Amino acid sequence: MITCRSVSLPTPTHGHLYCRTLYVAEDAAELVTVEYDELGAVTAARAALEPDAPLLHEDAGSNVATDRTFSFGPVEQRFRDAAHVVTGRYDFPRYSSVPMECYSVIAQWNEGDGGPSVEAWANFHGPFSMVPVMAGALGIPTSRVRLHVPADIGGSFGIKAGIYPYVVLMALASKHAGTPVRWAEDRVEHLMASSTGADRAMTFSAAVDADGTVTALRTDLIDNVGAYLRPPEPSTLYRCYGNITGPYRIDAVEIRARAVVTNTMPTGLNRGFGGQQLYFGLERLMDAVASATAWTSSRCAGGTWCRRSRTRRRPGACTTPATTPRRWTWP
Repeated sequence: MITCRSVSLPTPTHGHLYCRTLYVAEDAAELVTVEYDELGAVTAARAALEPDAPLLHEDAGSNVATDRTFSFGPVEQRFRDAAHVVTGRYDFPRYSSVPMECYSVIAQWNEGDGGPSVEAWANFHGPFSMVPVMAGALGIPTSRVRLHVPADIGGSFGIKAGIYPYVVLMALASKHAGTPVRWAEDRVEHLMASSTGADRAMTFSAAVDADGTVTALRTDLIDNVGAYLRPPEPSTLYRCYGNITGPYRIDAVEIRARAVVTNTMPTGLNRGFGGQQLYFGLERLMDAVASATAWTSSRCAGGTWCRRSRTRRRPGACTTPATTPRRWTWP
């Protein structure tokens, strides 16, 4: 009997079966019985922040994994002086991608005069980030780890660049079995346990002048990163900070960024990686600003801005290059 304290995600790994064929392993897995005592669960970002929400990790005392606030420019003053304050709450769903080929690993543990070494083959997307992680987990120097990655990895969308335990687990299995061990992820396993893009709950507020000019932006971003932070999370929150205002010339911005843990699979790299979450909310806010001020196209500080409206384009000067509040210059 093997006992564990708690399970925080829907596809926990209780153990591994190593057999000569996949079919034998799957049949053997059906003979394993797992008993659960049901605990409270939380699956949504805003729900994880409620005072009575179940705690995934009691030692942490909160479901908030990170909470940071950034401010650029005279945000408070602009909101005090605004003729209109337009606020919107938006939700972006969790999403995933389906590479043509799933994750695959072959690993061999070797014992030599210089100590143990590991040689592995995997269609991992970015071997240089994996090698030091493998070495640290296995307790051997990086010089004793060799990871082969083929030129064609069968697609990734960023998913295969996540730090999963698979290569290390196969290396340990090889150590105990005394032979190379192979594992190939099937499509069901991929859909259940690979990296998904984080779902986000967000609140955007715009300070708007009487003529429809947006002078300041305030954002509150809450990412659901799953049961625990898996590298490179929580960087979905921060990847687009350099152009947090998108194509809009707004020089006063306040950002609150939080990542919360829930009883869902951990998130990570996935095509777009933070961009679609941000612009989903920002563009809907701009539509709300246009509606509140009766403009078919919103305007931004520093002169009339040219945003492509769904109906027509308002005439005006669009000055480039532009500098964002984070001091990025584009194009």
